[in-house]
Amino acid sequence: MSYNLIQKDILTLMREGDGENRPVDIFVEVISKEIDEIAGNFGVTAHVSKEKLIQAWEVWDSDLMELNIRESEEPCHFKHAGWLCHWLRRKQPIYKLEPLLPHRRQDIFDDHHNEVIGLRVATYYECCRHNLPKGSISASMRKVIDREYYTDFVNYLSHKSVSPHAIFLSLRSIFAQPPLVWATEGPVAVE
Repeated sequence: MSYNLIQKDILTLMREGDGENRPVDIFVEVISKEIDEIAGNFGVTAHVSKEKLIQAWEVWDSDLMELNIRESEEPCHFKHAGWLCHWLRRKQPIYKLEPLLPHRRQDIFDDHHNEVIGLRVATYYECCRHNLPKGSISASMRKVIDREYYTDFVNYLSHKSVSPHAIFLSLRSIFAQPPLVWATEGPVAVE
């Protein structure tokens, strides 16, 4: 099994499986890989609880099924991402960090690693819909979310009780297309 978060069909695979692998197993593989990569970018090794990832998948999938029934259609990808961010943050799959270097700079990841993972995974999830190559995602993200906004969002997730609905609306506001500009007569789509 070899999956990653930046493949176009990953949403379906993490919800339905691929015929050979259960969706929860695909979810655990994909999210574990992303956690390893993101932690490495912050100069640490993250120890992850597979049990907590399974719990995150269970409540994420259950919530999406409930939304599907309530709305009579599959929830949009922004809802998938918002609920995913929420449950990764709430279930806290990372239980320990180890620095890769003895004297590394501390950063937001040290104190808020589960929130950073939740937000990163949710935003990568949005990027995968556009089939962006893995290397271009960080640059694309910086165009949409500046460092100050990102830091504020992570702190907000960490210190406030944030519902998946609020995360969904935030992600939708950030990534919804086309972007709107306010003219004197109201919002106007940018082409």
